[in-house]
Amino acid sequence: MRFAPRSTSKAGLSLIELAIVVAVLGVLALIALPNLFSSRKTAEDKVCISNLRAIMHAKEKWGFDQKKQPADIPVYDDIKEYLTRMNQLSICPLGGQYSLGALNENPTCEYAAQGHELPE
Repeated sequence: MRFAPRSTSKAGLSLIELAIVVAVLGVLALIALPNLFSSRKTAEDKVCISNLRAIMHAKEKWGFDQKKQPADIPVYDDIKEYLTRMNQLSICPLGGQYSLGALNENPTCEYAAQGHELPE
């Protein structure tokens, strides 16, 4: 009787191969994570600016409909009917508060220093 020769290769990864795979994954993570955080900040800024635009347009509509003067300051209850349903409950992604300001002023976010402001 003759037996087949045994294979000398082992299934699985050696310790060195495993270390190389972990190192490659670590390098890929180091490349990807800063881009992920940058994308998140950009998205938060854009959502807040979009909310500020919606508030500004609602203020303008309220002022026109109610024949208000440019220095008049609305409160949220005055303009909420002019906001779409999506914007009625909107808040700053960072949890900041919005200040409506007078009709002739842009609304502001308390995180304006971090880019949450309408361009002039």
